[in-house]
Amino acid sequence: MALARDGKAECMCTGWFKRMVMSTPGFPSPILHPPKMVYEVRQVQGRGLGVLATEDIKAGDLILAERPLLVKMMWNPVRYWKDMTEEEALRGAYVDLENTMEYICSRLTPKDLEAYKSLHNSHDTGGAGPLTGIWRTNGFKLGVKDPSGFDDGKEIKAREYSGVGANASRINHSCSPNAAFSFDMPSFSMEINALRPISKGEEITVAYCAVKIPAAERQNALKPYRFTCTCPACMNPEVSDKERKAAAENLLPKTSQGVKHAEEILAAYEATGLQCLPRYAELLRRVAQINRKKGYKKRADELDAMADIASGKRPRDRTPSTLGSPPEARFMDFGSEEDMMRSIMQIGNPAELANMMSALMRM
Repeated sequence: MALARDGKAECMCTGWFKRMVMSTPGFPSPILHPPKMVYEVRQVQGRGLGVLATEDIKAGDLILAERPLLVKMMWNPVRYWKDMTEEEALRGAYVDLENTMEYICSRLTPKDLEAYKSLHNSHDTGGAGPLTGIWRTNGFKLGVKDPSGFDDGKEIKAREYSGVGANASRINHSCSPNAAFSFDMPSFSMEINALRPISKGEEITVAYCAVKIPAAERQNALKPYRFTCTCPACMNPEVSDKERKAAAENLLPKTSQGVKHAEEILAAYEATGLQCLPRYAELLRRVAQINRKKGYKKRADELDAMADIASGKRPRDRTPSTLGSPPEARFMDFGSEEDMMRSIMQIGNPAELANMMSALMRM
């Protein structure tokens, strides 16, 4: 019963979002869990609760995968009276948003509600209610923009969706993160993968803001979270800003410059801690190409594999034990027979469709 074991997410979404999820190839798939738990949540000096590695983790390893507690659009559509002040409109929006969050949270299981309420709230001033504050503090963008979402004619975040996780949302920030968040739509799960090797006892971090911008701008972007970042990139911004800018903007090495030069450029880039940027994958592939042309196939293959990891091209193989679950297990994720049948009829693989229909007849 893999899907039932993975739990459920409470979602407030449009019809477009629901159709998009239901039509995603492979949906619904079981969550691809790591072979074992390699992290723990505990107090970190000066940073509150954090997530630390309990053993060495390799670059690209899946650290955490979980169903979000809740998912919703990042803002509620609100109608304003023409004579309302900006302050009155914002206060009304927050009241409406808190009412929405109360409704969503009322549908959570007692265990999930406890997990949600235990998360940090750095948005407890300025008019936001407690449930709204927790959501604003801990939400991860899912990478989905809803074309049917609220639009006031401006380029705003209202069309985007975010999700809150019981464990993923415990991970603290770094401007040189060693891990990255992604959302796997087929399994509707939040995933945290290592960007580089993480040592046992090291804190696992992700980026809450753009890391390519100067330190002063990053600190300003982090103000809503009410902490001052003290990561290595922020401790000496006069030096790190220049190094990070150069690393992100320098031309890729040429084959004519040789392997040694290419490897030096790669090492300098890695020292900045910017493995989370797309530029890192580009650089890895270029250095791999140079190594391959010079006859260093083993090193080239290693760099290409690292580039796949950096660009998110990770294998999605399901373990035999997960794939071996009876088809009936998949039906438990639907609220009604109509929803179940709609999902089944969207299966494009004839063999899988026949297998699912056969299982349905046995229920």
